[in-house]
Amino acid sequence: MLQLEQLEQAHFTPKERAAAYAMRRSSDSKVRQAGEKGRFNSASDVAKFESAMGIRRLDPHGKELRVMQEDMLDEHRMLEVATEQDGVDGAHALIDRLDIQGKTGMSDSTFARWKSMTEKVDERIKRGDFPEPTPDDGRTSSGDV
Repeated sequence: MLQLEQLEQAHFTPKERAAAYAMRRSSDSKVRQAGEKGRFNSASDVAKFESAMGIRRLDPHGKELRVMQEDMLDEHRMLEVATEQDGVDGAHALIDRLDIQGKTGMSDSTFARWKSMTEKVDERIKRGDFPEPTPDDGRTSSGDV
């Protein structure tokens, strides 16, 4: 029972736990039933809650947690190095690169090409160099960017 109480403390705020306790003391059966949702009576209750919330516990001595912690430390160190070398803007650029590559699956070379092309377009926009569309096909007059 102690372990289930610890899980309740981990998953519910003190206000949620107090509200569930008060609901379980109600004379109305529906309110009492709703109050039971804020309590774990068995391991299956915990599993249902975690499944509904889209969370899962990791073994504190397991390999998966250790790998996640090492990845976080590596990323933290990369940010420190980027900040030392290029300042805060360098750290922001690194975060942007990692996010974009993580979401799109771009390799370093593909990202570098994309970034270069994007910067060229940004420069053209800043200069006000907007190509005029051709009347025949609607594309730009200078086919390159």
